[in-house]
Parts: sequence; C-alpha cells; structure tokens
Amino acid sequence: MKHHSTKKLIVLSLLTASGLLLFGIESFLPQPLPGGKIGLSHIATLLALYLYDVEAAFWVVLLRIFIVALLFGGFFNPIFYFALTGGVLATAVMGVVKANRWGISIVGNSILGAFTHNTSQLILAYFLFVRKGELFWLFPYLTLVSIVSGTLIGVLSKLLINYIQKSDDRSLSEIKAS
Repeated sequence: MKHHSTKKLIVLSLLTASGLLLFGIESFLPQPLPGGKIGLSHIATLLALYLYDVEAAFWVVLLRIFIVALLFGGFFNPIFYFALTGGVLATAVMGVVKANRWGISIVGNSILGAFTHNTSQLILAYFLFVRKGELFWLFPYLTLVSIVSGTLIGVLSKLLINYIQKSDDRSLSEIKAS
C-alpha cells in the first residue's frame, strides 16, 4: 500500500508541475480575444481526476493556483480569486459528473468544466467588481470559448490518458515476463 501511495504522490507532484509549466507556456501565447485562454493547465487537473479521483484533482488545481500566486505575488488579488473560484467549482462539477457515471465522456466533462469555470468567474466579477447586468452580455461569448477550449483540453487529456494506460500495460507485461 505504501508503494501505491508513494507512486500517487509522485504522479500528483508531476501533474502539478506540468500544470505550472503549461500555465507558463500559455502565458506566452498570443491571446487574440479577451477571456479566450485555452486553459492548458487544466489538462493536469483532468488527468488527476481520471487517473485517480476528485480529491487528487483538487490537490492538483489548488496547489497550482497557490504556487502561481506565491511565485508571482498574486495572493488575494482579483486574478487569484478568479482562478480559485473557477478552478474549484470546475473541478467539483467534473468530479460529480465522473462519480455519477452519467455517460458523459472526458471531452464532455471538460466542456462542462470550462463552462463552469467561465460562468463562475463571470458571476464573481458581477458580485465583487462590476455590479452591472450588462456584464452578462459576455455569457454567449464565454459559452463559445468554453466549448472550444473544453473540447481541445478534453481531447488532449483523453489522448494522454490513453498513452499513459498503454504505457502502464506495457510495463506490467514486461514485469510479468521477467
């Protein structure tokens, strides 16, 4: 059991580091439209959710958000609250969907996560900063962004999970053969 726990800790640490790296890479990519970030770091969250469980996904998303805030001096500023709210609520929704096995694929769940992330940030912006109903005119645009980015992140995550599972299967068969 200890080996399994150690392996899980190592994998979750690597996923967190990967999420940080993807966040950094994405910050250098052009952002042609406001609010149109792809959300590459959420690949790490989806991998933790589908390779392990919702608790693992929460650890990855929370550690990533807090480490980014620590590195860039962003604790308790608006960006921190947006990231925390969007990340936690999206992870919670994706965890509920996965746990209930409603027949929603990882790509569909990724789209729901992106939608939850963007919607929760829009609501947070309304209550904490803007307080104008016109803000919700962004909702259709952010829904479209959610569909596009959620699909991309879901497909990439599914490809990575398939690769990891095939690698694990090959490793197991090599161990059994020796």
